[in-house]
Amino acid sequence: MVGTLVVPMTAAELLRTQIDDAGYQLGKVLEGVREEDLDTKVESISMTLRQHVEHLCESYVAAATELHGGHHEWGTFALPNRSIATLLDTFNQVRNDTAQKLLSAEGDQGLHLASAYIVLHDGYHVGQLCALRQAIDSSWSSFSIYPS
Repeated sequence: MVGTLVVPMTAAELLRTQIDDAGYQLGKVLEGVREEDLDTKVESISMTLRQHVEHLCESYVAAATELHGGHHEWGTFALPNRSIATLLDTFNQVRNDTAQKLLSAEGDQGLHLASAYIVLHDGYHVGQLCALRQAIDSSWSSFSIYPS
């Protein structure tokens, strides 16, 4: 009996899967968000939905900047139009562009940045956003972020 050779995923393939999974979860947690809920806070020190999304955009910009040897000054990123449509469009575009740049970069730097600034950082914010969505609407289920 001849066995089948199983070739494991490369690091880039694994990160692509994780980026896609985190993107799915972020998409689900942001699905159906209403404009009037964008500035709700769970606690006075917590971030609003609007701030979370804008911060995530900034983190992707920071990763792309670091990939090219630059240094991002945190807190300098701001969208001129912060409506839900603009936030989500910008979020999707910047996240996808940055992921592509990081995963196609030469060497390990892009993979490291993709892991730190997208996979791990997005996962943290998924949890924060789930708690915020439940505070806004107690009928919203955090289980909705998982594929059925």
